[in-house]
Amino acid sequence: MSERTPRRRRLLRVAERAILGAGMTLVAFVVERRLLKALRQGSTARPHPIPEPGPGAQVTATATAVPPNGRERQT
Repeated sequence: MSERTPRRRRLLRVAERAILGAGMTLVAFVVERRLLKALRQGSTARPHPIPEPGPGAQVTATATAVPPNGRERQT
């Protein structure tokens, strides 16, 4: 009995990995096809340009530039 249990577990593990491998291959295939289709069609939406303010508009800057590391620049 103790000899059959490890063999059975090994067989189940092999079957599980084969099923998971096949499933992941199928998903990768579908994702790759959709990506290539989107790239060929150029289906990404282009953002509309922001119109320039008129000559009498008052423009104020409220946002501050934050460096990528999150620290303020030391001068």
